[in-house]
Amino acid sequence: MVNMAAIKFEEINIKEMFGGFIDKSTDIGLNFFTKLLIGIAILIVGLILIKLARKAVAKILGRKKVDPIVTKFLDSVVRVVGWLLIIGAVLSSVGVATASIMAVLGTAGLSLGLAMQGALKNFAGGVLIMIRRPFKVNDYVKVQEAEGTVLKMDVIYTTLTTLDNKAVRIPNGVLMDSIITNYTRLDTRRVDIPIGIHYDDNIKLAKELAQNIMEKCEYKIDEPESMVVVKELADSSVTLEVRMWVNTPDYWDAKFELNEQIKEAYDANGITIAYNQLDVHLVNNDD
Repeated sequence: MVNMAAIKFEEINIKEMFGGFIDKSTDIGLNFFTKLLIGIAILIVGLILIKLARKAVAKILGRKKVDPIVTKFLDSVVRVVGWLLIIGAVLSSVGVATASIMAVLGTAGLSLGLAMQGALKNFAGGVLIMIRRPFKVNDYVKVQEAEGTVLKMDVIYTTLTTLDNKAVRIPNGVLMDSIITNYTRLDTRRVDIPIGIHYDDNIKLAKELAQNIMEKCEYKIDEPESMVVVKELADSSVTLEVRMWVNTPDYWDAKFELNEQIKEAYDANGITIAYNQLDVHLVNNDD
């Protein structure tokens, strides 16, 4: 006879075994499906946020009239960083451990940054220059010992041309760490010409002659007021200073014209333009 109790016991064990497996598989499947849906939702939302962020960056940079090179670069940065964040969030949502991956990427990024420190500094300087705009092409600037007209700007170097037509290329990292003097940023400039005259000369006459020359100068503008002042009582001369305001593009023409005409007027009226000299007086103590 067949042992019915044994058969029933085996059926129960089989049901318990496969029933638990099926329940467990179902739970795993539902859990994975839920995580997958969350990951897809994160991906969709992330893509929308990246699109909005890129539009916002482009709008802001467009208002500031930032160089197209910088605009494209920053757009790429926003896109790449956005994708990295999305990938990390999606992997994390489906249960992938992202801590070790981020640690490896961080170490690699640090090593690359140290190896390219100088280039990255220049690049960052170029981006800041194109955003802040301390100068633009055709401006006349002075940076440390370099002085000239801005010929070209890119994200690594800025090139100047000097008055004697030499090209000077300056790393943008140096520019951002230096004092930049922009001579053409404003519409007007003041021409300052120091003139040393002899102590025996007539100061009032010297000032009147220089003032008359300024009044007749075609480059002079009315405001602010131009003047001639006694700047210094130097060792071997009385230093006057001619101060005349002009439009910035006329600066050098005005300066050269004033230098020439003042010299001619002083020569014609007996005003001596002094030069460095030392008067030695011999005292006879024999008496």
